[in-house]
Amino acid sequence: MRKKKLGLTFALVASSLIAANSQAAETNITVTANVDPTLSLTQADGTAIPKSLEMTYIPGKGLSDYILPVKIFTNDTSKNILMRLNTTPLLVNSVDSSKTVPLTVSFGGNALSTSSDATITGSSIVWDSNGGSPSQELKIKQTQLAALTGAGQYSGTVGIVITQSAATTKP
Repeated sequence: MRKKKLGLTFALVASSLIAANSQAAETNITVTANVDPTLSLTQADGTAIPKSLEMTYIPGKGLSDYILPVKIFTNDTSKNILMRLNTTPLLVNSVDSSKTVPLTVSFGGNALSTSSDATITGSSIVWDSNGGSPSQELKIKQTQLAALTGAGQYSGTVGIVITQSAATTKP
């Protein structure tokens, strides 16, 4: 009888341990991709440009420039690249929307705007074997460097649109 109790106890403990080890943990990851098979703007190392960037505020001075080394990738290096902003970049205070900070965005030292395309001549770029341009600076800065008077969290969007021109560049 004692052997039966011991055997039954062992069987119950063993089955509960097996059941505990058979539980699963589930992890769900949302993956997104913005695909244009002809053209891409990435960080210089080929990774995606971050979805958010934080500019540092220096009291009494203003926002420090944010500089990100980037590259253009294309599958047709004979065409010019057109680049512009899709909206005027502006940081807005989350508590008092009347407090704003205008931003200026430049690529490779050339200011970008919403009103006209900046043209990057395809034939002037030494493309690598993957269709990547040399690294260029994407700079986001406070338009007029000055101390800010409104405390709080500021946020806004910098939207950059790049397209290939229809015409082939002239060598």
